Amino acid sequence: MEKKTVVLYPGLSVSHFVPMMRLAGPLLDHGYAVSVALIDTGVKQVIAFNTVVGRVAASMPSVRFHTLPAVEDPPKLAQDGQFVLTYLHLVSRYNERLHDFLCSMRVHAVVVDSLSNAALAVVKRLGIPGYTLFTSSAATFVAFAQLPTVLAESGASFKELGDTPLELFGLPPMPASHLSGDVLEDPESDTYKAMMALLCRIPEADGTLVNTFESLEARAVAALRDPRGRDYMGTTEAWTYCKCTHTPLTKGDNMLLYSYVQGRVLEVPMRKTGIRRITDCQNWDPPDLGANASGCPRRYFARIISSHRPPTSV
Repeated sequence: MEKKTVVLYPGLSVSHFVPMMRLAGPLLDHGYAVSVALIDTGVKQVIAFNTVVGRVAASMPSVRFHTLPAVEDPPKLAQDGQFVLTYLHLVSRYNERLHDFLCSMRVHAVVVDSLSNAALAVVKRLGIPGYTLFTSSAATFVAFAQLPTVLAESGASFKELGDTPLELFGLPPMPASHLSGDVLEDPESDTYKAMMALLCRIPEADGTLVNTFESLEARAVAALRDPRGRDYMGTTEAWTYCKCTHTPLTKGDNMLLYSYVQGRVLEVPMRKTGIRRITDCQNWDPPDLGANASGCPRRYFARIISSHRPPTSV
């Protein structure tokens, strides 16, 4: 039987690229074929990043790596005040290259880096389920997902709000001045407009994977599961995707939690070690990122919240 293919579209920095590649491991373990679409790393003039890409590709022979054809006169990425604006412009320039790549195979789902969510327009146009991977904390995601709504309700820019506390659902009050510098710029600046457009696209994904440890961010993860957050984040269900054993989690275990927003909360052990936080194992055939597995513990799925019905599709 032909394996279903999941395409990963990672970001152009080590902190975004490596977490995306860590996601490839569990996908392979669950019987998916994984292809990685890469923007030409030559636009990122950082030797360390290019070295990491080469090393990871060499260490994952089961994953197909494909560099998209270069666009003409691509902007060079530099760590300066224009980085986000330049990065988003670069991603948009590669949309047609990504489109052609996705058309060259049968694709089951696409996971794009959060800074590349403009690529979701391409994925949607082809009728493919599209997800984003948010590589920062759950609390950061919860905050970012609410900023467009907060901005619309406040009537003032975040720069104008200064140290005024922001009341964000699921988070303690935070001064507006503590936000990312890109949203504290002049509202008429291109960087500000590009960043807010990126945040407004968060709900367009079929789901978002957030990289965190629940034990460190219990409040933020709870906000992702809370139905009251749907107006901000579109959350509907909370689920755990994990190896369902009764082996206690030890200090040396390397476990990564992915909170799958607009759907489920996925907990993915990066090594074959168990976790002990399972509460209510149920048989359920998860869609897309787990459609070939059903049942727990044999297939490692466990439900951790019972107030909602599991979705029938993504």
